[in-house]
Amino acid sequence: MRIRSLLCASITLAAATTLTAQTTTSTRSSQGQGIAPPSQGILAPSQRCGTPAHDPRRFSTMVVAPSDCAYGSTSPNPAYNPTTTLTIPVVVHVIQNSSGTGFISAALVQSQIDILNEDFLAMAGTLGAPGTNSEIQFELASTDPAGNPTSGITYTTNTSWYNDSGSYWNSLSWDTNNYLNIYTNSAGGFLGYVPDIPQGGIVGSASDRVVVYWASFGRNGPIGPPYNKGRTTTHEVGHYLGLYHTFDGGCGAGSCYTSGDRICDTNPESSSTLGCPGSKSSCGSADPFHNYMDYTDDICMWEFSPEQANRMRCTLENWRPALANTGGPPPTGSAVSLNIDIGSNTTFPVPGSGYGAAASQAGTWNGVAGNAVGQALLATDGSASGVTIGVSGGNGSFEFNNASTTGNVERILDDIQDAGASTWTLNGLASGTYTVYLYSWAPDDPTGFTSGLNVVGGSAGLQICGGAGWTGGFVNGSHFVTDTVSVTGGTITIQVSQIAGAPSSLNAIQIVALGGSSGPGTAFCFGDGGGTACPCGNSAGAAEGCGNSNGPGAEMTGSGSNSASTGNLVLSTTGLIAGQPGLYFQGNNAVGGGNGVIFGDGLRCAGGSTVRLQVVTANGAGASSTSLNIAAAGGAAAGQTRRYQLWYRDPTAGPCLSGFNLSGGYEVVWTP
Repeated sequence: MRIRSLLCASITLAAATTLTAQTTTSTRSSQGQGIAPPSQGILAPSQRCGTPAHDPRRFSTMVVAPSDCAYGSTSPNPAYNPTTTLTIPVVVHVIQNSSGTGFISAALVQSQIDILNEDFLAMAGTLGAPGTNSEIQFELASTDPAGNPTSGITYTTNTSWYNDSGSYWNSLSWDTNNYLNIYTNSAGGFLGYVPDIPQGGIVGSASDRVVVYWASFGRNGPIGPPYNKGRTTTHEVGHYLGLYHTFDGGCGAGSCYTSGDRICDTNPESSSTLGCPGSKSSCGSADPFHNYMDYTDDICMWEFSPEQANRMRCTLENWRPALANTGGPPPTGSAVSLNIDIGSNTTFPVPGSGYGAAASQAGTWNGVAGNAVGQALLATDGSASGVTIGVSGGNGSFEFNNASTTGNVERILDDIQDAGASTWTLNGLASGTYTVYLYSWAPDDPTGFTSGLNVVGGSAGLQICGGAGWTGGFVNGSHFVTDTVSVTGGTITIQVSQIAGAPSSLNAIQIVALGGSSGPGTAFCFGDGGGTACPCGNSAGAAEGCGNSNGPGAEMTGSGSNSASTGNLVLSTTGLIAGQPGLYFQGNNAVGGGNGVIFGDGLRCAGGSTVRLQVVTANGAGASSTSLNIAAAGGAAAGQTRRYQLWYRDPTAGPCLSGFNLSGGYEVVWTP
């Protein structure tokens, strides 16, 4: 039997507007390509990828598309460079026919998740190591949409669905805003496909999915070489996160950010590459045939480019904002085992359940061995805290308690390190002023540990701690030091150094978010040039968004209370365009570290998991206010930090001519 090459179907510009994998057709046979028949008698799909090709007519005037990663363009905004790890929950729907063809074991499913992480994180010692670390990782979902524990795998027997028919996604899909839904079946004759990239408008619909031919799924799948290394799924997830094929547009692509694959650090190529050639140059430069978005054999694929990683992260931020755990602001745990109130006293009780030996502790963060980096911390009730912590150097055991009292947020880490120098970072924090308490003590070696402790950007600078005998309590200067630091980028960095060669000790970090706003919230993210520059020189004043057709920018303020139970918070915005509508919306993240990213004529400041609150038309004075219970509408609870912004129309004479703009941001820490 002659095996046809596994090519992605192309769609001509004369194709219908509705693009689906089922309407695509093969463009080339594999005759003479030397593709070996797959092993174990598995019937190979006839085509490599069924993701629809780009149609330049679609969304060419789409004014709501974030220009950094739109349907037809990319801008390599450094705000999307990989700096924090984004985690995507995955549900895999295994569909088999009535005879059992299509069954995949849980172990094989997990191996595919492992491969995704190897490829997207460019993990050392794996096939994906030479690539770019996108800081995007994947995990099987641990809870289903109803909040029940789950393995993240479903099994269904249905012959029609196995044949990729019958709109199975309407019955099987989990909330596509919050889960990456992967289906394994016959994949309609392809190795895999997605119905459309997210910029095409599919996000949130039940049909938003990745489909993979079951026999090519996982490590050493039954299809056999050359498609048994799991790279089909990597390729299709690349589409799911907004990437095009590297050969899109061929050699004739014009500007590399607005044609071809919309990426400038992938060389153009005239057509897809099959097999695994030693070299290939079809457009005057080396073809990017090691890229996951080409068609080479699995063993020949090993990289995303830096700009592809940037575009995928931009897609998560702007097109799939509720999908990834982005390390947002820390909500309060509903059940805590520890709550230390920091007052004016100079001695404190032990902030934990006891102290072990001074030697390095094995310990874990959420089941991950010590010295791990970028781990997301949990509250003691198991809920996500939204705070991540990273460390370079040092070692120790780690216990996290998400303890809060009204007006502040505390974070306790016990038994952190008895070692040499290290640097610790707490990420995902709300903007504001924090008091940082650093505890350094060693009861089994009371004189040998002298530590240099420095909160980067803090008011105190380097402080020396330790060296005194153990007194049974925490004593300022000998067992703990304090510092005050202003946080605008979501991060506190703590440096631990050795003094005179002695070992350093850091046993607990505690931070307290201080008050300071006289109203129910705090304005942030302005178009005044202090952070991200406005898109076309349309800077405005303090507390305002970027300038609009009226001149000044729009300013958001709050009145009433930040009490979630009272529910009387009112958001008001001035400086708008009279008679034009605007959407008040809520986000749980401060985009761009609180400085925002360019969006239309303004800056988008509130992101992450977003909620549409209310559309209000500006009055004759260019002002509007909300009239609903914001806490209830946004699902905000006590202890949570939420960001708010107004997205409004400026249709005729806006400075950048996008047709819309945004107010400055407004941050609220909700209380009971």
